[in-house]
Amino acid sequence: MNMKLVLEDLPNEILVACFQNLKNSSKRDDIKSLRLTSKLCNQVSSGLLFDFIRVYLAPESLSRFENMSKHPVFRKCISQVEVDVPFYDYALPENRPTYGHYCQNRMMQRFIGFRDPAKIKASGRNYSTTYRMHEEWRRFGNEKEETTETLPSLTFLENLYQEYCRCYAAQQLAKVDGQHLRIIVEGLLRMPMARSINLNDQGQSYEESETSFSDEAITYWCLRRMSWNNAVCVPPIEILPELFTALSTAGSYPTSFKVDLTTPHDLSILQLSVDTQDHIRRALSQSQHLVCDFRRWPHQGVIRHEMAQLGSLIKAYFSAINLQSLDLSFNDDPSCEIPTFSFTDVLPVKAWPYLRTVSLRHVPCHERDLEAFVDRQQASVRHLTMDEIHLLTGTWHNCLDNLRRFSKLEDVVLSWPIGGEFGDDYWQLKSRPSEEALVGYILHGGRNPLEGWLENTDRL
Repeated sequence: MNMKLVLEDLPNEILVACFQNLKNSSKRDDIKSLRLTSKLCNQVSSGLLFDFIRVYLAPESLSRFENMSKHPVFRKCISQVEVDVPFYDYALPENRPTYGHYCQNRMMQRFIGFRDPAKIKASGRNYSTTYRMHEEWRRFGNEKEETTETLPSLTFLENLYQEYCRCYAAQQLAKVDGQHLRIIVEGLLRMPMARSINLNDQGQSYEESETSFSDEAITYWCLRRMSWNNAVCVPPIEILPELFTALSTAGSYPTSFKVDLTTPHDLSILQLSVDTQDHIRRALSQSQHLVCDFRRWPHQGVIRHEMAQLGSLIKAYFSAINLQSLDLSFNDDPSCEIPTFSFTDVLPVKAWPYLRTVSLRHVPCHERDLEAFVDRQQASVRHLTMDEIHLLTGTWHNCLDNLRRFSKLEDVVLSWPIGGEFGDDYWQLKSRPSEEALVGYILHGGRNPLEGWLENTDRL
């Protein structure tokens, strides 16, 4: 007897494996269509629509996140949660001139940065009207200046200011009695696959286009929530200790966590209490993949005691014993001068027995610190990235020899090393050994490319 096999006869595991081929953004409409074909296809394919959700500090976003965490199907599919923490600064809605000056500066930066006649023309403006937007923000923010006429553009700016005030009020309403943290943490507990968390203060970026000077673009830039480094007052730094404390108390232990923040003007506000550091250690005790990226440093010459304050966070953050990948980045070099701190000021001095992948960017170190790190991890590290590492004392010749002691190293990136033989300036030397030569020696041995190299090299 000939039996026909139909799609619904296949086990769910086979169907999921087949439908996985549709799991990317370009084929999302195909998944939506598939969900309409039958109850079984709806049940099996619904979880492929998305695995990521973003939540920020606003009632509508928190409500959407809470509803998603209670959905009988979708809550089981979310594997990554991004908590966006850019904010509306309380100094702006409380002070109309301050908001006017803030937007005036933003518009001048935009005007200077995008002085392309084609873009301005495409937006329906010209140089004079675009610059006038900057000038009218100045007038809007000047309480002492009397205007005898009500220009349409000034009405436009007044509407933007009122909208900013409304957004700020909604943000504060969302934080009453810590309900924003309760919603986020309880939501995470209801999402069994949500083991990856990203804490980010840069928000969603605006797509630059020929309409860079349109009303829509101006509205975006003047209503955009602030990253921490742009704060007029103190940024909402309390989200860090409060979130980790809430996670630790609730018993929610992510396996992957990323902190991607701009650096506030006063690093002392990042000094965490001993209790908070303990909560961070507990919350991340089961983490295997940790990323910590601080960028847009507020001033040059960040000194050691300032980095020690930041280190109270980072040392607790990277304390997980089961850590498999460590990524520490100080993008937009915090020193710009010769650094006065080393990575031992911000990283815990300990061994991670399962550590396989290490990525360090703009992180200064001494030769002795690098040697001690290799001593602790020489049998575990397989993938190493060192980007623009500033060697404070010692020589890169010896550091290359030390890096060769990683016994299981499979691949290396060593971009633009600074300090030691290379000097404290990128352009101090007319030439330097290629990255291929440095990496080749670390992985395969041979003659150290820095052996006798400095004596035959001219400095600029």
